Parts: sequence; C-alpha cells; structure tokens
Amino acid sequence: MALTLIQAQMKAVYAWNGYHNAQGFTRTNTAYGNPSTNASSTLTEVLNENFGSVVIYNSGGILPGITFSAPVIGKYFICVRFQGFTDTSTYAAYRLWDGTTQIDETETFGIVGSTGLVLQGVYNCTDTNSRSIRIECKAPSTKAASIGSGLTATQLISWTIVKL
Repeated sequence: MALTLIQAQMKAVYAWNGYHNAQGFTRTNTAYGNPSTNASSTLTEVLNENFGSVVIYNSGGILPGITFSAPVIGKYFICVRFQGFTDTSTYAAYRLWDGTTQIDETETFGIVGSTGLVLQGVYNCTDTNSRSIRIECKAPSTKAASIGSGLTATQLISWTIVKL
C-alpha cells in the first residue's frame, strides 16, 4: 500500500519530560565537577513519547542528571530548569554536560541565595548508545554552589528532551 502525502510528511515524535524531587546537591570547589550525591532523590517521568527509558544519573551515588539512550540518531533540544543556590556574593557557575561536550553554561553573580536557572541547548546524538547528561557546578574557594538547597517544591530539577 502506497503512503499518502500526509503519512509521508509525518515525522515521529521523540520527547521526554520528568523531574528530580530531592534537594541538596552541593559543591565547594573552584573547578567544575559533580556536586555531592543525594541518596533520597528520585526521578519522576511526566511524559514519554516514543523516547524509551530515562533513569537518574548515578556515578558513585545519585547526582543531578539523567541517563538515556537516544531513540534515534540526530539532534535533540535539552532543557533543564532548577534552583541554583550560593552562599557567596561573588559567583556560582553551572554547566550542562555529558562528560565530554558542554551543552550550556550559566553563572550567577552578586546574588546570595536561590536563583531560578535554565540550562539548554542542542545536543547531537551520533549513536544510540547510553549517555548521561548532568549538571556540574563550581564556586569560589571555600564557598558553595548548590542545586535545589533549602527548597520544598516537588519538581526541583525539571528536564525536557525533544528530538529536533
């Protein structure tokens, strides 16, 4: 049976959305790296449209990230929304990365306390192997950069991935 014009123009949708529910990922270091682990964090799936399994990133403990296998090769828009917290009026910096490729980076400056932050970008999946996308942070010497500290909201780190 031949495809109709509409069927030929349709594109499969691959999308995933979910969130971490726990707080308290903290790093005290001037170089980017994983913050402290949090054993109580879980990942809740909100939407899964042909995307497959997404699990919480675990590297010696639960960290602010996700692990997945791209359903198909191609470019994906990845967005993560979270509360960054710092105990310094200088800066705290956060980046979204896969261990090799930095997808995005943001910095707070002159703000002590909690700030709503977004890291986002286009990520090229050249294969369908498992990969981990995570948030790393850094702060000035003896100061801390945290993710979700002191908050009570349910969706402390919210993730969205959409195939472009």
